[in-house]
Amino acid sequence: MATENDMLARLEQLMSKKFDAFEQKVLHSQKQLTQEELSKIKQGLNSGDSYSFRKKGNEEQHKLNFQVLDKLKEARGHLNDALESGSCDPVVTASEKLAEGMNILSHRQKLIKLADSSDSGWRVVQEYEAHPLADDSDDEKKIYRAQVKAN
Repeated sequence: MATENDMLARLEQLMSKKFDAFEQKVLHSQKQLTQEELSKIKQGLNSGDSYSFRKKGNEEQHKLNFQVLDKLKEARGHLNDALESGSCDPVVTASEKLAEGMNILSHRQKLIKLADSSDSGWRVVQEYEAHPLADDSDDEKKIYRAQVKAN
């Protein structure tokens, strides 16, 4: 009888641990989805902002900075989750979000330098961006053609 009670107690303890772990995973997933949805809503609200830019370049930079800021906020949220739960999954996701933000910034920095180095300014960037099918290996040729077209 005591052995059966011990087995039942262990089984109950095991089930309790499993349900607690399941609950934590569900809560984490729900929190992550909520953060992503809030981010999308904020991005939609930001695009409907009442401020009107006078220069297209400034408007594009503002939109891009908002995207980067959003990715960094997502990363911070995942890192905070990792600190709370002791899990590595949010740390990996945070690292991915930081990499996305850095890629967005790197691309924009390249476009700013391209616009600055050309007499045609942002028109070169518009031509450059208008050809999304070009390979990276042909990047220099593509920039040259964009400058010629913009002039």
